Amino acid sequence: NQNNPFQRGETRRQFIKKSSLAAATVAGAGLLPLRIFAAENKSVIAIVLEPSDALATQQPVQWAAEQFRVEVISRGVAAQICSRLDEVPSSSVCVLATSRDSQAARQLLDAAHISLPDVPEALALAHGRIAKRSVTLAAASDVRGLVFALLELADRVNFSNDRIAALKAVKPISERPANSIRSISRGFNSDVEDKSWFQDRDFWPPYLTMLAANRFNRFNLTLGLGYDFVTGLRDTYFYFAYPFFLSVPGYDVRAVPLPDTERDLNLAMLKFISDEAA
Repeated sequence: NQNNPFQRGETRRQFIKKSSLAAATVAGAGLLPLRIFAAENKSVIAIVLEPSDALATQQPVQWAAEQFRVEVISRGVAAQICSRLDEVPSSSVCVLATSRDSQAARQLLDAAHISLPDVPEALALAHGRIAKRSVTLAAASDVRGLVFALLELADRVNFSNDRIAALKAVKPISERPANSIRSISRGFNSDVEDKSWFQDRDFWPPYLTMLAANRFNRFNLTLGLGYDFVTGLRDTYFYFAYPFFLSVPGYDVRAVPLPDTERDLNLAMLKFISDEAA
């Protein structure tokens, strides 16, 4: 899908650095106002990120909203990100991403008879009407919770035959994590088996996005854990890690016969992975 910035080689960090609410507002339909865009498309999903909302303006939330928009478009439904609920035509389906304390969130949560606790990563989904508009609510207690809520909606769109119906049929839910830390580890144990994915910049963005969609909040890249002894080793790439990444002034410690170019590439990849996971 060429609409997806991560499918065309753009990293999550690059997207976040250049993204802004104003850019996201017109990302879905060029420079067309939403009302003109809606008039030209029978089904339009509008994703609302209001500038006055403390969570909706955060860059990770804007990234998740773009992920959701791209998923909708890839399923044949027009979608656009906008900044105000009253910009959305009454004929459109609106997804409102907002904090738990916003007036719209309180209205829809009360109507759905659910509450959203003020704890880390809590989220709520509900569907209702605001000012004669059909609104699917994605609300959360913090930035990470709102990212999870938007990626949950993207997942539902992905696995539904009717994208519009999937949003309108959202049942009221309020969730909080059972475990505060949900981590996954990926081990590098062999240069033959593992160097190809470690050095693949196209691998990491979709992989880390998949982890976020499944609500992991920690990622651990482990090096050299394939052995519990230090003699007779055959696969020693990264076992004693720092010479594979750094040349320390004053210390003549090298990984032989590792070329300097590969050592520098390893450090660049480690920085890239760290930035992507941030």
